[in-house]
Amino acid sequence: MQEAVAKHEEVVYSKYELVRVVNHDRESSIAGKLAFLNHWHEELEITYNINGRGLYYIDGCRIQGETGRLIVINQRVSTE
Repeated sequence: MQEAVAKHEEVVYSKYELVRVVNHDRESSIAGKLAFLNHWHEELEITYNINGRGLYYIDGCRIQGETGRLIVINQRVSTE
């Protein structure tokens, strides 16, 4: 079986944007699940679970996201 290659997610900012905040809820995450699979980007990624749970694979390690957990992902690190 061939291993999936991580795709580069290029984030485009306006000249006034210093950070980008994206809210993912259960419905949007299920509908757009393929958009989150095996990607990396140049920016630092910070994920915070406001409520509920999430399962993350960061650089091959399985991380369980729980309510109130903050996860920081370094730049150029593959995530699923």
